[in-house]
Amino acid sequence: DAIADLSRRLQSHPPSFPCGLHAVFLRSGPGSPVASLADQLERAISTQHHLLPASSTAGNISVSVTIQSGGGCTSSTAAASPWRCGLLTAADSVRDDEVFDELLHSALGGRDGDGMKVYTIVIAEDDDGKGTRVVIGKHRHAWVVGKVDEAEALSLIGNVFIKYFMNGGIEEGETGIGKGEFMPVGSDGNVVLSFSLLNADPNDWVYDWEFKNIGERILTPVVEALRPVADINIESQVLYHTPKSSYSYSDDKLGGNVLSMGDIPFFGKLK
Repeated sequence: DAIADLSRRLQSHPPSFPCGLHAVFLRSGPGSPVASLADQLERAISTQHHLLPASSTAGNISVSVTIQSGGGCTSSTAAASPWRCGLLTAADSVRDDEVFDELLHSALGGRDGDGMKVYTIVIAEDDDGKGTRVVIGKHRHAWVVGKVDEAEALSLIGNVFIKYFMNGGIEEGETGIGKGEFMPVGSDGNVVLSFSLLNADPNDWVYDWEFKNIGERILTPVVEALRPVADINIESQVLYHTPKSSYSYSDDKLGGNVLSMGDIPFFGKLK
């Protein structure tokens, strides 16, 4: 009864995971930013209805805003901003994207800084006549380059947050991971890769394999490259089982391998 009651409560009130959104406005002007403007922009972003993408985050999105200009930085009252004021300017945004990506990573405190615990969207004011450009970085941040007014900037922030940070770039209706489908990475960012060596012949069992060397040479570089988006743990095991007693045959008409109905019970326990 307690489990059934918990299930009903979870269906009516799904758990809400905390999600942080930090908006940074890089202004090219020389004056000092106005502190009250950061609070106004924070409220404007927070009240956008389309910033509630799903029940898993609805109502639990914390928004903070930082404004930087030639005269310094100011942040909204709700923000404990990790932004390193002056490390980047709007002019830097027109540089090579990969270079700016790493500079932005540093300006947010690096790998272990508080800036890695939230999604950050930078609006870089730059009137180069090339229009507006949106770039998605690899460290949970994105940046918008161009001349945009505040209304357009707020709309871009909402679109980038939902489409790329919440939905992984998949438009509604497109093929992708939908509700109830298996997610490759857990909500806590952890994933386990398990490798198994299957020994099917008792006469020639292998009791060990050089998986440690394989992991260090091939898998460790991949794990390090993906660390900004997932904490990957690797495990290995050796499994033993008896040889199969039933064998399939190829059927060109059916386009595959076929087993008889009588063989089905022997495969019912296999995973």
